[in-house]
Amino acid sequence: MSGRLLAGWVALTAGLLFAAGEPEPEAPGTNTDVRAVDCRVTFVERRTLAVEHPGILSEAVREGERVDAGQVVLRIRDAVPKSALAVAAARADSDADLRAAEKEFEAAKFEHQTYLNARPGTYTDIDIRRVQLAAETAALKVEQAKFEQEVNRRLKDQAADELGMYYVPSTISGLVTRAFKGAGEAVQLGEPVLEVVNTEQVHIEGFVPLADAWRVQVGMPVTVRVDLTGENKASPANDGDETTIVTLQGELRFVDVDVQPVSKVVRVWTEVPNPENRLRDGLTAQDMTIHTSGQP
Repeated sequence: MSGRLLAGWVALTAGLLFAAGEPEPEAPGTNTDVRAVDCRVTFVERRTLAVEHPGILSEAVREGERVDAGQVVLRIRDAVPKSALAVAAARADSDADLRAAEKEFEAAKFEHQTYLNARPGTYTDIDIRRVQLAAETAALKVEQAKFEQEVNRRLKDQAADELGMYYVPSTISGLVTRAFKGAGEAVQLGEPVLEVVNTEQVHIEGFVPLADAWRVQVGMPVTVRVDLTGENKASPANDGDETTIVTLQGELRFVDVDVQPVSKVVRVWTEVPNPENRLRDGLTAQDMTIHTSGQP
C-alpha cells in the first residue's frame, strides 16, 4: 500500500514540475513585429537646378517661394535668341522660292513642249535639246526649293530649342530652399542656381537585426513615430494636450539584399506622406515598426 502511495506521490510531483516549467502561451500578436532602429528622415525629392546656357539672369525665383513642376523659375536674357527665332520662323513659313521655282519649271516645260510640237525643221536638234535641258534644270530647282524649305523648318525648330535653353523649368513641385544667384547676376553653363525640395513626401530609412530580416518583406505595413523636437520622447506642445510625436502609416518599400558586415543589420526603408509638412530632413524617427502579421 505504501509503495502505491509513494509511486502516486512521485507521479504527482513530476506532473507539477513539468507544468511549472512549461511556458505560458503567448498573447495574440506578441513577437510578430520587427522594430527598425537608427531611422533617418529625408525628403524623397530634392533637385538642384542649373542653367543650360551662359548669360545674365533676367528672372529668378527667390528662396522660400513654392513652385510647381514645369513652372519656369529661371530666365536668361533672351533678346538675341528671340530675334533669331523670328528670322528662322519667317524663312520657314515663306514658300515664295518654291512657288517661283514651280513657275519657272512650268514655263520651261511649256517651251520644250512647244518646240516638240512645231513642224519638222522649224527648230534644230540643238535648240530642242537646249530647251529640254532648261526644263530639266527647272525641275531640279523645284526639288531644291522644297529641300531648302524643309531645312528652314528644321532651323526654326533648332532656334526654338536654343531659345528654350534660356529658360529653366522646375522638375518638381516644392519649396525653393536655396537660391545661389539672383536676377542681374551672370551664370555659366551648368552652374547650379536653385535648389527645390518636395516636402510632401518623406523617405524613412532604418536597419533591422539580421536575425529578424528573414521575417521582413516588401509590402508589409509599417508604423513610424517621429518626435518633431528630435528628442525621441513625448513632450508637450504649446497647445496643451497635443504632443510632438507624429505617427505615420505606410508600407515597406525596400529590403536590402546586403548585410552590414560589422553591425549585422539589414537596411530597410519606406516612403510616407508628410502631414502638414511638419517633418524635416535630418530628423531621426523614434521607431519604425514592421508588422509582419500584415496588420498594423
